[in-house]
Amino acid sequence: PDGSSLPLSSSSCLYPSPSSSSSALRSTSTNTQTERCIEIEEKFTIANEIDLSTLEHTLKQLGFTKKYDNNNSKEIEFMDWYFDLPEPNWVLSTTDNWFRYRELLVSDNSDKNGNSNDDVDGNEGDEPNGVWQIKCGRVILPDNNNNSCSGNNKNENDCGYTSQSSLSVYEEFEGNEAIDLAMSIIQKSYMDKNRNDDPRDDHDGGGEEFMDGYRIPKLPDKSIECGIVLVPFARIKTTRSSWKMEVKTEDNGNDNGDNDNQNNNNDSTKQSKQLTVDIDATDFGHMVGEVEQVVNREEDVSASKEHIKEIISQIIGGQGSDHTPVLGKLELYMIRNRKKHFDACVKGGSMKER
Repeated sequence: PDGSSLPLSSSSCLYPSPSSSSSALRSTSTNTQTERCIEIEEKFTIANEIDLSTLEHTLKQLGFTKKYDNNNSKEIEFMDWYFDLPEPNWVLSTTDNWFRYRELLVSDNSDKNGNSNDDVDGNEGDEPNGVWQIKCGRVILPDNNNNSCSGNNKNENDCGYTSQSSLSVYEEFEGNEAIDLAMSIIQKSYMDKNRNDDPRDDHDGGGEEFMDGYRIPKLPDKSIECGIVLVPFARIKTTRSSWKMEVKTEDNGNDNGDNDNQNNNNDSTKQSKQLTVDIDATDFGHMVGEVEQVVNREEDVSASKEHIKEIISQIIGGQGSDHTPVLGKLELYMIRNRKKHFDACVKGGSMKER
């Protein structure tokens, strides 16, 4: 692109510009007030069906129960489509901001006549049943310090980032809030680099209707209005079973100064938080487990980390194996299918070198 491109100044394309700090970057809001959603998660390996059987037995012993969906099914299927600007301008993923369309697959993969729908037409003709999401990565210091960094600020000296850490912390947004945030990150990336080019000029690779035989989800209207062409770089179909357990955590948020509740049961000073274990199997043969907890306050992150570490330790012990480095679904997909993009993410700090 040449230097004749106009800056993104159209009023229809103005979004809140995120600052360099992780907290400010995720302060974008819509007209409807939403609660913060901070995900703390750690993955673990499931090598085979024997490990899976042992894992489920261990989870039952630990007090987890299997979750069911509205159709009383133990498993759900969904398709994740990950988007970024065309190569090589991967300004979202290389800064640990993962913009995706998650589509819940509600059919049983067959039509009324019993014929499979898993053909070259993919999800063509199905009613949309998905939502746009963005997961903004953060790095938590390995000690008790709650300082954090995100995106391209990640490095060992500034953020305490260690390549040995397998625990991840993300803040997640959905719907219009996620779309606005993704657009603002793209805009800010171009402004920060003092580039003369324009994300609206990154059209290489756009315009395709299908990927891997599946129809690509329609881009958000706001992306189209701004002329920002996003393209999918990964499509992952997942079958998931989930296990849950309620845990009590100390509630330090009550600072109103009264003593009205002092005579109540000790549980009145605690919050109930749900720990979730997800067991995922992908359409390319990869199986992985993940322990996750969602909190709404920064001060709850440290306690959540400890809960997850304890559960992981018991799970790994139950499997009788060491806690070896784990490849996530997207990570393995990119290593196999988008190596150049993966290497760019490693360079940017959003993924670890393997």
